[in-house]
Amino acid sequence: MLAARNRPRWPQQAPSRPAILRRRLNELKQWRGIAMRTDTTVRSHRAATHLAATLIWIRTDLINTPRARQ
Repeated sequence: MLAARNRPRWPQQAPSRPAILRRRLNELKQWRGIAMRTDTTVRSHRAATHLAATLIWIRTDLINTPRARQ
């Protein structure tokens, strides 16, 4: 059995667009209020969906942004 440092590395493939979309929709479904549709109006449900999507986008954008070396 090969040690972890001796294992060959396979080239990283970029995830496909459908995979990224599917992952983001699953993250959005994790929000309880959106998944259960507890909002009383369409307008408030849409606002909650936009807010959740924006927060997910900001979080993933901050994670994927390379940091400047100091």
